[in-house]
Amino acid sequence: MKVVINQPFGIGDILFISPIVKLIDAEHTVWPVVDHYYWIKDYIEIDNLTFIEQSKFDKNLYLDYIEVPFQHAHSIFPESQDCMEAKYKLFNVDLSMWRSLSFKRNHKKESELKKLLNIDSNDKFIFINNNFASKEYSYKVDIKIDSNLKIIYQEYIDGYTLLDWCGILEQATEIYTVSTALFFIIESLNLSKNLHLYPRKPLDKDLSPIKSLIASKWICHE
Repeated sequence: MKVVINQPFGIGDILFISPIVKLIDAEHTVWPVVDHYYWIKDYIEIDNLTFIEQSKFDKNLYLDYIEVPFQHAHSIFPESQDCMEAKYKLFNVDLSMWRSLSFKRNHKKESELKKLLNIDSNDKFIFINNNFASKEYSYKVDIKIDSNLKIIYQEYIDGYTLLDWCGILEQATEIYTVSTALFFIIESLNLSKNLHLYPRKPLDKDLSPIKSLIASKWICHE
């Protein structure tokens, strides 16, 4: 069996379904992703899996491959509580399996990013991510914090990926983030300290797209 994964965008979506992709017993799996997410190939390694830039993906070369329509799962299972749960229903897999997601870390880049942002090992700070979706959309949620602690804002920095912020997330005293890919990264890191979650307004009116995934340790602001 040969497989094409249809989930080309959303780092959060890609991370979220990666545990299922690991289950697929395929001779070869191809995963086209939008070009600016192609860096994910250096962080997710699965046997017989090849990431490919979407601009270079020619369907005609993969006519004998079976497509797995993760991107359209909610249309297939409209009764699902949310769009993320629907992706797991495609394989009739327990939703809790998403918590087994893992990825490689680039500790060198993580250290370099800390130096770039003037963070030393003894610093205490609040981490805020008010960005969501791709950089070109410039979406932001207004998150205001009253604190005497230093605040580190997640930024789009050339040469560094979202996963290179892991070391900073681990060191943060408090974390405030929109319900974007960082939610899945934070859960994968098993962090549990002062976690605050905000919906992606105006795209989402509340946290319903990931409601079934939110553990009680999160403080939700809807």
